[in-house]
Amino acid sequence: MNQQKWVGFFIGSLVALILISFKGQAAESNGSDWGDLGYAQAINPEVESIPSVDEELAQRESLELSQAGVETTESGSEIQSEPIPLKTIKRDSESRRDFTKISTVKNTYGVLTEEQAPIRFFVSPQAGFGSVLGTDAASVLPRYALGGSIGFLISENIRLEGSFVVQEQEFSNLRLNALGGVLPFGFSPSLTLRQNVWSGGAKLFVLGRESRFRPFVGGGMHWSRGALNYSPMNLQILSGQPQFASDFILNQFGGFGEIGAEIAITRAFVAQLNFKLAGVITNTSNDKNLNAGIDPGKSDVGNSVSRSASYLLGAGVGIYF
Repeated sequence: MNQQKWVGFFIGSLVALILISFKGQAAESNGSDWGDLGYAQAINPEVESIPSVDEELAQRESLELSQAGVETTESGSEIQSEPIPLKTIKRDSESRRDFTKISTVKNTYGVLTEEQAPIRFFVSPQAGFGSVLGTDAASVLPRYALGGSIGFLISENIRLEGSFVVQEQEFSNLRLNALGGVLPFGFSPSLTLRQNVWSGGAKLFVLGRESRFRPFVGGGMHWSRGALNYSPMNLQILSGQPQFASDFILNQFGGFGEIGAEIAITRAFVAQLNFKLAGVITNTSNDKNLNAGIDPGKSDVGNSVSRSASYLLGAGVGIYF
């Protein structure tokens, strides 16, 4: 998938998430109060009768009779009475039926509310840029990184998360130039590295879901597969030189750590910024399958990148379900 399609996918995902978020927000009570972001919400609380209400009802009935003009002696004989309006009897009967208590817990504001199941699922499209660290084989220019992540809350402060990112970077000023005399005058060789990166790990949030600003730290493992080749313009010029058309395939496995923050816009809609630093544990490539000596520049950059740590700076939006 080319860069334009990825940009379209990201923008479409962003628009869809915003629409879903605002639709869900409108379905809530009135949207005017921040609340505690869903971990406790006062909707349809369960009710139960107060135990031992016979004495309470007896006292209320005595008070009603007294207010209605019925006086009694200690033996219970009637002294005087007058008719009790039907509306008063009906109203008091309904109030007795409503004389109940809410069986619930307190939320962060001390209000008795029904405990609601926590929000658990999280989906987020992301965009940013990334690059390798420490390569001396060429100058590197980050281009873009697009992808997304899905997560699952296992507690108020911990989210398990998996992500997929497609990123691209460009290398110029190659230390070894195998195209001297091959490219026309004025053209310099440049290489493009496109990587598909899968990662999985966990985020630990410093503050709970009742906070709008939530810093986090995280870590996990990642695996990437990349293809290194000359830039599209170079390949077009080299169309008559098939020996330079083979991709340098690079597979890397390693670990990563990250820091960042999540900012709540609504109860379910958030913005996120994160910085990820990844190291390499093992790597493999098809360098032995390339024609050694024909394209040492590509092998030089590819082998240097295969041992280098990398970083990714990304931003995105997310929605909790």
